[in-house]
Amino acid sequence: MSENESVWSPEKREVVDRLAEGVYDALLKLAKEKNPQASAASAERVVELERQLAEVRASAAQLEANLENAEERAHAVEQLLVDCYVAREVPWTDVAAGMMTIARDGTPWMVESFTDGAFILQNGVKTFHKDPADGETVRVLVPYVTPEQAEAAVREQLGGTEVGS
Repeated sequence: MSENESVWSPEKREVVDRLAEGVYDALLKLAKEKNPQASAASAERVVELERQLAEVRASAAQLEANLENAEERAHAVEQLLVDCYVAREVPWTDVAAGMMTIARDGTPWMVESFTDGAFILQNGVKTFHKDPADGETVRVLVPYVTPEQAEAAVREQLGGTEVGS
């Protein structure tokens, strides 16, 4: 789902509304045909069901608004984190476990470990073994702010506090 997509598209809402109206009309018609005296009670029940349907629609609209707000906040935090790092070209000898590397094609790879002159890189479920040549360089993401500044920025954006260990 993209950031501009809604869980409840106008087309889906139209389909739900049409189905609800169809069920409502069919029930009302059936109630009137079977028992004219019961139609008054059925009408009361229909009014109650319409009220419940309105509540459900209002809840769905509120959930949609909450989801959109959460997506906007997540995007803002993501952008903040992206802004806190910059790509730098460094020799492989300066790379350590935990660093994020950027392949020549732009693919991000997390450095999992370094053993015997070789790196183990992870990208989701993919693993890559890298034996760099002497003098070979790689792009890595490094913070251009202090860790305290980054923590304060994230804390300010999220309104949270540090979790103790």
